[in-house]
Amino acid sequence: MKEKPTIVLTVQGDVNLVLKPLETGETSAGHAPQQPAPDICLNAKRISKIDFIRLLYSLCKNDSFVDSYGQRVPDNKVFHFFGQLLHLNLDNYLGDMNSALQKGKTDTKHLKIFKTLMEIMKDRYNRS
Repeated sequence: MKEKPTIVLTVQGDVNLVLKPLETGETSAGHAPQQPAPDICLNAKRISKIDFIRLLYSLCKNDSFVDSYGQRVPDNKVFHFFGQLLHLNLDNYLGDMNSALQKGKTDTKHLKIFKTLMEIMKDRYNRS
């Protein structure tokens, strides 16, 4: 039987978030769900596929993902995992990034998602 992929996200070296697909009919608490869980996908009105690739690429280069043994997960496996999770084909993430870099010669377009997220976090910080 093929083992389901498992990725552990380590936040600031203190907290580990284990991401692995659930078995059919299982919930995170181990109980049978009352109704099927909806699929999760990107909201195309809020974030583009290439912006998601930029975010995920940055997290990969930050060594944010490890396997259940604490070993760094190769970027292509991380992209494949999140592609399956979000119903996106992310297997050509480097080609997609290179195409985007060719189209936009300035960093403004490539950094916009990071600036948007920074503003969201600043707003959240200022409310607390």
